[in-house]
Amino acid sequence: MTSTVERPAAERARLPRPGSYARVAGLLAGAGALLAGEVAGRLLPGGVSPVVAVGNRVVELTPDAPRRAGISAFGTLDKPLLLGGILLVVALLASWCGALSERSRTRAELVVVGLAVVVLAAMLPDNAATLPGAVLTAVALLAVGVALLRLLTSQAAPQRDLRRQPGVDRRHFFLRAGAVGVGTVAAGGLLAVLDRRAEVGAVRAALGLPTPVRLAPGDVEAASLGVRGISPVITPNADFYRIDTALVVPQVDPRTFSLVVKGRVDRPLTLSYDQLLALPQVEADITIACV
Repeated sequence: MTSTVERPAAERARLPRPGSYARVAGLLAGAGALLAGEVAGRLLPGGVSPVVAVGNRVVELTPDAPRRAGISAFGTLDKPLLLGGILLVVALLASWCGALSERSRTRAELVVVGLAVVVLAAMLPDNAATLPGAVLTAVALLAVGVALLRLLTSQAAPQRDLRRQPGVDRRHFFLRAGAVGVGTVAAGGLLAVLDRRAEVGAVRAALGLPTPVRLAPGDVEAASLGVRGISPVITPNADFYRIDTALVVPQVDPRTFSLVVKGRVDRPLTLSYDQLLALPQVEADITIACV
């Protein structure tokens, strides 16, 4: 005759609920991996944002009719919704990957490898990316993702009751998860700082254009049909409705900008922004037509 000895309540509380901690571990590992890729994409020469790169490929591969339908339905919200959808898919994939690690760590890590390969394939066609920059960004994402997944799913001081049920020290898990969470928040702060440093709005606002050698004929700004409610001929920049497929507006710094003329030309040349301003300026009123 055998009997089962129950552990005290304090010790039973150390046993995690099935799969719950693993899914949290997967989410934290996924967040850390994604932030590592984003930071690397900002810091590395020839690196680009993994999320934006994936979004750009989604836009390119989406047939024209669904793309137009999305723009018509959501307007300027189409881009935030697309990027938010990508982050949601990554979160679901990371949670599933954490749960998968309970059964097979190798398979879970292969999922991370697959994600890094998808990110690399999305970055390579980007005009701003280089092969070394894209590869190193994908490697940073992969390395951090695998390292965090191993860290958060490893069983320190494993506890087993008489029925051979595996358990993990809850305090141990929370300490590691807390440390990863703090690191993730710090990486997010660094990412925000890098994005602010890349902003060229203030530099662009301080720019001035030289006086044109030839002005546009007539006073277009004063032109009016005299009908109430009709907008002026020239739309102010703040009111201009911009819809395009670019997920991020390019940040062009005039201090480092250069215009390269090459290809099937007799004399290739490169002009800086100051050299362009030194050329004769001609003013003209041109209606902008959507491409």
